[in-house]
Amino acid sequence: MMLRSFLPVGQGAFYLEQFETNKHRINVVYDCGSSTHGFDIKREVRSNFNKNEEILIAYISHLHEDHVNGLEYLMDYCNIKNIIFPFTSSDYFLRR
Repeated sequence: MMLRSFLPVGQGAFYLEQFETNKHRINVVYDCGSSTHGFDIKREVRSNFNKNEEILIAYISHLHEDHVNGLEYLMDYCNIKNIIFPFTSSDYFLRR
């Protein structure tokens, strides 16, 4: 069974897909951020994952705050096996 969740983070993106097998659950995360004032992304992480639960892959679509600012907490709370970042060059950071 596969469950896709669009977590309610306000302005931002935090999506979760969970694939259930008869032995364990496979977690895949797409982005992990919010720029909505007062929103607690830590609460969403704790509500959807057990402490040290494995996340097979975390995909990051781009490096704006509202897509990445929960990633540090997710990394501390869960065991992320792979993180996929977009390709960027040094020009990206110079133009900011």
